[in-house]
Amino acid sequence: MKRWKVLSIGLLAVVVGSAVAMAEEQSFGQLLDQLLPGMGAEKIPDRQSPQQTFQNACYQVSRPGQEAQRAAACKLIAERLGPETAKPARVWLLKQLEFIGRGECVDAVARLLGDKDPEIRDCARRALQNNPAPEANARLLAALEGAQGLNWRVALINSLGCRRDLKSVGRLALLLTEKDPAIVAATVNALGKIGASEAIKSAFMGPGLRKTEPAARVEAINAHLEKLPPALCCRIADAYFRCIDRLIKEGKTRQAADIFSQFDAYKLPRPARLAALQGMLRADSGRAAPIIIAMLGSQDKDSREIAAGFITSVSGPNAMKAFAEAMPKLPPAGQILLLAGLAAKGDKAAMPVVLAAIKSDKPEVELAAFRALARLGDVSVVPLLIQTMFSDNPAAGHAKASLELVHGPGADEAIIAAMQAEQDPGRRGTLIDVLNKRKTIGAAPALLKETQSENAGVRGKAIGALANIGEPKDVPALIKMLLATKKGGQRDQIERAIWFISKRIGDPQQRANPVLPALAGASEADLCALLPLVGRIGGKKALEAVKPQLASKNPKLQEAAVRALSNWPDASVAGDLLNIAKNPHNDNEHIWALRAYIRVISMRESNPNKDTLKKFDEVMKLATRDEERNLVLSRASVIRDVATLRWVLPYLDEPALATQASRAVVELAHHRNLMQPNHDEFMAALKKVTQVCKDKGIVARAKRYMEGL
Repeated sequence: MKRWKVLSIGLLAVVVGSAVAMAEEQSFGQLLDQLLPGMGAEKIPDRQSPQQTFQNACYQVSRPGQEAQRAAACKLIAERLGPETAKPARVWLLKQLEFIGRGECVDAVARLLGDKDPEIRDCARRALQNNPAPEANARLLAALEGAQGLNWRVALINSLGCRRDLKSVGRLALLLTEKDPAIVAATVNALGKIGASEAIKSAFMGPGLRKTEPAARVEAINAHLEKLPPALCCRIADAYFRCIDRLIKEGKTRQAADIFSQFDAYKLPRPARLAALQGMLRADSGRAAPIIIAMLGSQDKDSREIAAGFITSVSGPNAMKAFAEAMPKLPPAGQILLLAGLAAKGDKAAMPVVLAAIKSDKPEVELAAFRALARLGDVSVVPLLIQTMFSDNPAAGHAKASLELVHGPGADEAIIAAMQAEQDPGRRGTLIDVLNKRKTIGAAPALLKETQSENAGVRGKAIGALANIGEPKDVPALIKMLLATKKGGQRDQIERAIWFISKRIGDPQQRANPVLPALAGASEADLCALLPLVGRIGGKKALEAVKPQLASKNPKLQEAAVRALSNWPDASVAGDLLNIAKNPHNDNEHIWALRAYIRVISMRESNPNKDTLKKFDEVMKLATRDEERNLVLSRASVIRDVATLRWVLPYLDEPALATQASRAVVELAHHRNLMQPNHDEFMAALKKVTQVCKDKGIVARAKRYMEGL
């Protein structure tokens, strides 16, 4: 193996190091002779290096502008295709000719079509299939004449189809009368690739093609089709359809549509019949509307769905008129599909059709019409949607969903105006929900007014909506509202809204900017309310505002500052939190700081590692309550290391901590790349979990991991 690696480097330098050297036939021949034994080696690993080296050389000689070198190289390869060359090497040489061979090697490769070895024969066939020389097609045709065996004949037919040479049509057409369905199927597939529509047409129509009277022709064709196996009939139809598709690509859409329409009279298997319908619609979208309407009215579900899929491609000024006239005449299933298709088309001209369908006495059609308005509607349908949304109509929910999606100039403004004019608090709140779902930024001023509503439900919905659609410029008004609101649920909701708005500011260091000005000159009570919020938002400027209050002699401000650090969104304050936990003013500060410290050091962004494990160990010593110790254990599994497993194990013996310790063990065992190298340790730990843990779910997981599941 090493010898071939050295040889590949040295010989490849000779071959690819110089374009002049590569042009010399002798150099390529020497390389080929040197590599040939290795390419034919008995063991596959021993072949890889010489084969790759030779393939690289073939790529080099086949580069543009080196036609003489390529032809010379192919001749040299062809000379070594005989049985004196080991089979693996012959296979590899043929694979190279498959990509770089031309007329110079056709004869040598064609001789191998009669080789005794099936693999050699097949490699030779592939090489000729991909050879652009016309004589390669002739050799494949010649081989087909005396070919024996079903699989070999089918393979040769497939190769001729892949070449797409019109000279193959005459010989292939003769095979259409074969009795073996596999031969006929392969032949029509090949003819379809070539585009020999007349030949396939004869196979499709059979003896009926000679009939002159249309009625007699259809009868004879159907008699012929009924004799064919359904699968073969579908293969023939598919090949014929591909030929017709070429007419579409050539712009002969009317001709293609006319041919496709003829298939309606034939007794085709269902898949072929549906494919013909698709072809007819695809061929001439300008004339498709009447066909689609007829199919939508069909009792056949597949036909209806195929028709619906083509509604979006229908063109022409009269199409929408035809759909409008047909709508009330269609069965409900057809009307629903038509409405869905018109909605997907997105043509506002369909609005009259949809609005008419809303008045349908069929509930399912009415629902489909409201769904369609979500795509087609504009400001003109807003009153209708609002009216329906507040009615007892079964479509009320769909009307609301459409109102949340309907777009166009003036739609937002119309909904805002309707909300402001609504007197009923429940309905007013529902319209606020709609504005929230639409993320109507322009509604912020109106929503700010609604936060002053006497109705608590309306106030709550307005604050919730501002959390989603409010902008930094709205924060001062929300802060003013926050400071004027008593402690409780609504004050917490306002704080959450400010936090959500701040989070939408891209730069984390700028997120506190809308809030910080409110700290200047704020009273003690206001500072106590704002500092925890500032801490939740975070950033360097926020930290600069909070830290001085940690040293305040005012216990309330000092406590508010500790709460601020305990709310911090990242680990930048980990050191401060640990210091507070070690030196608290009271038990509450110790608990807040310690729990926050556990949270931030185990964040994914903090990249927990063995150093984090040391910090966890320190926390376990600092903690005075099992709640905090359990919190540490619940976070331990973020450190995916066997050292974590060893650290957790002793806590399995402490009843108050055993459940969280057990959970940490099974979470670590979940990672196979950690468990497998430390299998014995994990098996012992999991066994202990099954013995001490009281949580049945955790025990079940431990047993699964022990069983290797």
